[in-house]
Amino acid sequence: MASDPGIEPGLTFFADFQRRFDDLDGSVGDLYADDANVTTVRIAVDGSQDTRILPGFRYKEILSDPLYAVVLREDRSHYSDVRSEPAGQGWKIRARRWSTLKCDYDDAFYLDVAPPDGGSLRIIEEYKETRAGTRCPPKPERARALLRIMAERLSPHLPLRIDSGSHLESVHVEGDRILYTMRFDSIDAAARSQKAWDALLRPVALSNLCRQTLAPVAFARGATARFDFLDRTGQLLVSVEAGIDDCP
Repeated sequence: MASDPGIEPGLTFFADFQRRFDDLDGSVGDLYADDANVTTVRIAVDGSQDTRILPGFRYKEILSDPLYAVVLREDRSHYSDVRSEPAGQGWKIRARRWSTLKCDYDDAFYLDVAPPDGGSLRIIEEYKETRAGTRCPPKPERARALLRIMAERLSPHLPLRIDSGSHLESVHVEGDRILYTMRFDSIDAAARSQKAWDALLRPVALSNLCRQTLAPVAFARGATARFDFLDRTGQLLVSVEAGIDDCP
């Protein structure tokens, strides 16, 4: 296959793609077109799917963030059974992807590459699937190291105003768990039952956690998190626990 001049450019491109990711080369973002679609399908335990699509320009910003290099050190992808075939003006490249974070295969992975405006090949679509949870054994030392990075990034900004009515009061690490304390400025605990507070605030906690770059990686290594929500007087409204099943 590699000797076929109609397919060789796709395989050559993919070899460069692999090398840049393996070397944590910040220039890997240059391989993506600004208008590319980077699609990740997260498959829950019950089989339901959550599809997230990032535009190429946004994914390039993420790849250029030094913090993302920490993610790539933890979650490396190894590829086998790489195939390339002509598709339109470019090539479709399929491969079997092994995630070192999930200890699981993704057989649906592919790249569509083409030369935008007649220039060099660029990724115009990337597609991958990932399953909830991990088959890897926990790595407590790595989990704690990642949690410390998460806490250290937030600590200089505390107390951190979240919106006009709440602020993040503290963040600290205890063993394999990171603990957040958020206080509301004008809410009283007596206004609702604890069950009602849980239904209202659990999505808030998970949204704040899962959008942090390192949180899903730390959870996959065995870490957990807890969000304590306080009313204006400091009384506990509810505590929300989270782990890998909450940020797949």
